[in-house]
Amino acid sequence: MLSILFSILYVFVFTVLISDSFRAFDSSIKFIGVESNFLAVVFLTLNIVLAFMNVYQLPKKVLSISKGIFCISSFLSVIFILLGYIIDRNIIFRLTNIQVENFITLPLFTGGILYINYAPRLTKEIIWKKLIFFIPPLFLFTLFFVDIFDPELFKNITSEDRLFENAQFLFFFLSSAVAFLTALFFLRKRSALQAVLFLGLAVGLFFISGEEISWGQRIIGFETPYYFEQYNLQKESTFHNIGTFHRYTQIFYMVVGLYGALSRVILTKFFPRLAKLFCFITPPTLFFFYFFAVFLFYFLNQYLTFYYEILTTARMGMGKWQEVAELYVATGFLLFTLSAYKEARQDKKY
Repeated sequence: MLSILFSILYVFVFTVLISDSFRAFDSSIKFIGVESNFLAVVFLTLNIVLAFMNVYQLPKKVLSISKGIFCISSFLSVIFILLGYIIDRNIIFRLTNIQVENFITLPLFTGGILYINYAPRLTKEIIWKKLIFFIPPLFLFTLFFVDIFDPELFKNITSEDRLFENAQFLFFFLSSAVAFLTALFFLRKRSALQAVLFLGLAVGLFFISGEEISWGQRIIGFETPYYFEQYNLQKESTFHNIGTFHRYTQIFYMVVGLYGALSRVILTKFFPRLAKLFCFITPPTLFFFYFFAVFLFYFLNQYLTFYYEILTTARMGMGKWQEVAELYVATGFLLFTLSAYKEARQDKKY
């Protein structure tokens, strides 16, 4: 009975999202008094809670249809976004009547449904795995509600030098330390390849953690060196905000996010022989959300905001979610390095 009820609600929410995607982007407010995005997040949140409690799952037919919709809408979303570089957006709207910034909620919504219902296969009903799997989207939706009902609080925790950015430094630093310990362990086992790769990962994560706090400048308060004063966009002692590096920062995060989210799946499915050698350096699929979140943010931030006028950034509110996305990837690296260290200590054969 519950499955039938939620299937009906699913169709209703999806219909509302579609109505906002074509021509009138605020039709949901006019007819039901609620934004379609808010309705979708509420529905997904309820699904997460009930799925965690093993109360219900959507019928297989509904999930099968969702897969098809997800694939088609994802493909079209990417096409529409990238077309913004080639032709005027108004031409696309006149030809299709599609509001692209609302249309992308369709793959996000159906993808969220598929993610939630994939839980039993991945977590095996083990409680700590379920927590790792469900907390990321639930935390994201919680922040969504905080942003709506208490925007000042959201700003306070996500602004520069506040809670989320400090947490990023801590998680990246701890990840670096764990990766270094893992490298030492592999070195003692005379596993040269694993030791070198984890040592490189430790150095990279340490560098990122240092960048997060401007190498202590915000804590100690030393003056910005001349070179950084001249070339750093924020006039701070960081390399990633120097003009040359800054242009590639978003691309770097997109690559890291895709690697962390999909490398284990691609390696084991398409390159089983190489998986035996390199599986240890790929994050488990259980950590998918932590890495994919940062890829999705930077992809939309880089491409969708250019698709529209510069005012779109403010209208969509993309920028304020940057620290959230980077906190996810920092958490993902911490979980990954801890997992790798645990497997190494268990003398797992790679």
